Amino acid sequence: MGAKGFVDASGDCDLAFFAGASTRYGNHGAVNLGTLGTRFGGIAPEADVSAGSVTEAIRKAKARGVHPISKDRSLIARLPLSGDVVAYLASEDYDPRDVRSLSRAEISGRTQAWTYLEILRELPGWEHAYLASTGPEFGTRESRHINSVEQLAWQHVTEGRRTGDCVALGVISLCAKDSIAASSQVRNSAESSVRGNRRDISGYCEWRELCWTAAWQTKMRERSYLYR
Repeated sequence: MGAKGFVDASGDCDLAFFAGASTRYGNHGAVNLGTLGTRFGGIAPEADVSAGSVTEAIRKAKARGVHPISKDRSLIARLPLSGDVVAYLASEDYDPRDVRSLSRAEISGRTQAWTYLEILRELPGWEHAYLASTGPEFGTRESRHINSVEQLAWQHVTEGRRTGDCVALGVISLCAKDSIAASSQVRNSAESSVRGNRRDISGYCEWRELCWTAAWQTKMRERSYLYR
């Protein structure tokens, strides 16, 4: 099958890789952690689901030797209607190109989900909490990349750069997950308070972005669900 151009939407850059294009795995030897979403039910309406209380409970458990635990800080949100809480704590450093590595992560992530449940049950209002569900699979943040003419860089986000050949807009903070320290680093645009985190993505630039709507981002900020 031939064409003038192809769009590689495989997620692992498989099309480009097997076609012989120039690719790389991760960036400078570092690869973003993958995270498994977990949903907890049975939590009292008045229960504290704030960043401080959740992080403190996990740190105390960690000090007692409770394991496996990968992170003590992440995104947590109280869902409307059901009142369930969704958290993105269970994380793993794995190679998404390797089915054995990915399988080990899936097993470990679900073990972590049960561990986090036991820890959070110690908080007031969480006594009757239960694990409602875990994500169908790990959320893989990074795998292979195409070596493009220009790469999206940290300074492009912090500067809120504009280009003459813009093909898309990035509107979310750029986030890197440290696979060793299991921590997050987040960068916002210097003008984020004025126009959000919008920055132009050049037609020559490789990009992997989650384009959240401005309304959803605002809702998250107002309810203080996003913490790190």
